[in-house]
Amino acid sequence: PALSPFLPGIVVDILMSTYPPVHARPESLHDYEEMGPAREIVIGPTTWTGWTVGEVHVLQTEGHSAGGCVFYVPEHRFMMFADETTGIPIWADTNPDNTVRTMERALKLMDSGHLETVCAGHRPMLPLSGDEARTAVDGVITMAKDFTASRALMVSALSSAR
Repeated sequence: PALSPFLPGIVVDILMSTYPPVHARPESLHDYEEMGPAREIVIGPTTWTGWTVGEVHVLQTEGHSAGGCVFYVPEHRFMMFADETTGIPIWADTNPDNTVRTMERALKLMDSGHLETVCAGHRPMLPLSGDEARTAVDGVITMAKDFTASRALMVSALSSAR
């Protein structure tokens, strides 16, 4: 704000220019509550629950928040992690274990050749492929495990101090 009221808009424009264009059609938008119950979806060596909309799998993850999902496009071996990019509890219903489980399944998909490119809405994780994608996914797992271990040490230290 000290520089210009337009600076935040410019930053958003720059970030948005790094993502591929999206041409959503209103008729393609669905509330998952209207899609019926989630079903089991097997992708390579992994099993998820979710829905299939056209050529996109909407997979439940529930790590970032209770309604969390990722989006997988098999034809392009592409997964959009949306908000599933941190194992640090952000909300009351954040579940770091689910985030780690999601990332571990993503690694299995990479190992089996079902996943090549990933991106996410936070950190920001621009579209990454190959070793860069694996490094980003490993980083989310490491961050979550480090946070959980640090939290356990802190709780233990506080309990001992009493």
